[in-house]
Parts: sequence; C-alpha cells; structure tokens
Amino acid sequence: MEVRYPVWRENLGKLPDVGDVIFYKLLPKDSPTNPERLWRGRVAKVFSITDCMEVAVLEQGYESLTEIVMSSQIVQVDSKDSKE
Repeated sequence: MEVRYPVWRENLGKLPDVGDVIFYKLLPKDSPTNPERLWRGRVAKVFSITDCMEVAVLEQGYESLTEIVMSSQIVQVDSKDSKE
C-alpha cells in the first residue's frame, strides 16, 4: 500500500523528503495552459528555509527538466518509504 497524504498548509512543518514523488500544480505566473493539471516530480533537494524544493520532472517529454516547487503548489506526496 502506498503512503499518500494531501498536503495542507498546516501540515507543512515537514516538507517532503528527497526521493519522494510529489504531485503539484504550476503557479499562475507560469501561465499554464491547463491550470488544474497535476505535474509529477521526484524531490531532488529540499530548501526548508525557503519552503521549496528542487524537483526532477517525471512527466513524459519533460524528464530532463528540473524546477523549483514551492510547498504551496503541492497537492499530494507519495513517500519513498511506502510499503507494498
């Protein structure tokens, strides 16, 4: 069973760990063509002071990209420590 939990603002005392897969939405400033689309990425670095992380994008066609994702963009986290 995978460990999944929705990320709410009050739960952000703990940011996702390096290696976790996150689902997130792009910010309006990025002018997404579909603002409700969920993007999937693996956390590469966590910057807890700034409440953001570097993410390796896992979406087909975007695999070589990394981007900075703020914790407020995260919709769901799949923990790397989940057990089947």
